Amino acid sequence: MPVYGIFFIYIYEKCWFMAFFSYLFMKKRHSGGQRFGTESPDLIRPEKKFQVKMVISVSLDTTFPTVLFFFCIFRCVEIQFHFFFFYKVFWFLLTYSFFFFKSLYAQIMTSWSLDAWKFVKELEIF
Repeated sequence: MPVYGIFFIYIYEKCWFMAFFSYLFMKKRHSGGQRFGTESPDLIRPEKKFQVKMVISVSLDTTFPTVLFFFCIFRCVEIQFHFFFFYKVFWFLLTYSFFFFKSLYAQIMTSWSLDAWKFVKELEIF
């Protein structure tokens, strides 16, 4: 039992450390008031309006540290309730559904033109 307790504390602290590290990474990436996905389409500069980014750059710049942060937070909660199968399934579905829609939103905001974004808003998808 003491060995299990030491292992539990090690995993618990490691997850919180990784969550804190990824939070600092996100904060450093988005310093200067340019948080990802918060720009209004009307305020996008003309030179930025039709800029196309690769999906891999979107993933590396924004999605990866966000996924790491929330995965570590959810992992900490999952460790607290590790004996309940329901919590594992719940956190798994919640995490991956959130990041699927976030990455879809990221691709629309960074890869499409302003006219395409207005078309999507008219369809009321978001």
